Amino acid sequence: MSSVSVIIPVYNVENYLRQCVESVVNQTYKDIEIILVDDGSKDSSGNLCDELAGTDSRIKVIHKPNGGLADARNCGTNAATGEWILYLDSDDWYEKDNHIEILVNQAHSLASDVVCYNYRRYFDASGTYSEPLCTTDETNPSIQHLVDNKIYTSSAWSKLIKRSLITENDLYFEKGLLSEDIEFSARLLLLAEKITFNQDACLVYRARSNSITTTVSKKHVDDLVYIVDKLSKFENRTDAFNSYLAFQYCTVLINAHIAKADKAVFTKIFSYKWLLKYDSGSIVKLVHTVSRITGIRICSYVLYLYFKFVLNKL
Repeated sequence: MSSVSVIIPVYNVENYLRQCVESVVNQTYKDIEIILVDDGSKDSSGNLCDELAGTDSRIKVIHKPNGGLADARNCGTNAATGEWILYLDSDDWYEKDNHIEILVNQAHSLASDVVCYNYRRYFDASGTYSEPLCTTDETNPSIQHLVDNKIYTSSAWSKLIKRSLITENDLYFEKGLLSEDIEFSARLLLLAEKITFNQDACLVYRARSNSITTTVSKKHVDDLVYIVDKLSKFENRTDAFNSYLAFQYCTVLINAHIAKADKAVFTKIFSYKWLLKYDSGSIVKLVHTVSRITGIRICSYVLYLYFKFVLNKL
């Protein structure tokens, strides 16, 4: 049994896969298995998976028909044998060669179920890097602190996760969703008793485009509304969970404008404005305050304009 299973879904990434896999192979922590799930790639990625497997016995390859990211991750999870799981996107990579060693040592020393870790963006278009995006002055931050300060993010690739949490609680990614990480990380938040954070371990997230206006679709918004609706009905919600969900709700308010959602969708979205009362985080607190002054409809549009023109993030 390998201590850590690194699951890498692969789909049409022939230009990036080698760098990704080599960043795992070269880790100082050797007790790993690397599971490459070729999700019906149409380029040479599938052949490259087999080539890489021939260079290291720890690399396992699964070839399957295309089923999407969630299905590929679930397939890799079912094949995993490690005590811990890391999900890694095939165009990203670990910045430090002791990344996994840092995480495993912390998981054991602090008895963590989940260890969140830092990341920074690499912009393909310019060849530049952002600064690390998760920071805190807290030495032993609470789960609430991690959520409020956007350290516990929705991304599955930003966490070392105890595998038993997934397999014993049927914590798999819901297939067919475009924002499956949000739903997955929300349920994980309820299951984990101890979540810690490491600022030194850092992943590099490859940003292939500087704009999200080309990627936010009607289905994306519909899926986000579905997720918010589903999660808001959980009966065992904690304060941290509610804060996490409130932040996701703020992203729905923005994305609905980007995708030019119709009136019926906006009406449904606005019906969940009660989530803003869980405003322990600074962003949600701001949105909540503005919405009480202007109303949720005007607030959502102002929020969209702010991100588009002031922060230039759309």
